[in-house]
Amino acid sequence: MIWKLMNAFSDFPIQAGVYFTNEATDGCPWEALMQNDLDNIWMFDAAIINKGNMEYYQVIDENACTQV
Repeated sequence: MIWKLMNAFSDFPIQAGVYFTNEATDGCPWEALMQNDLDNIWMFDAAIINKGNMEYYQVIDENACTQV
């Protein structure tokens, strides 16, 4: 259900992508992206990253992340 909702939001013309986070990290991945804070850029449970921002996510820890 959450993935379907995220996909629906990804159809809107947004710049940062769609992030699914918990209350503690709400807004953190977006803030990290805007501030070029690469240490905190992965603070989400699921995300749909737009192609314009993929350069920030090039180094992927295969043990911690799943790409679909």
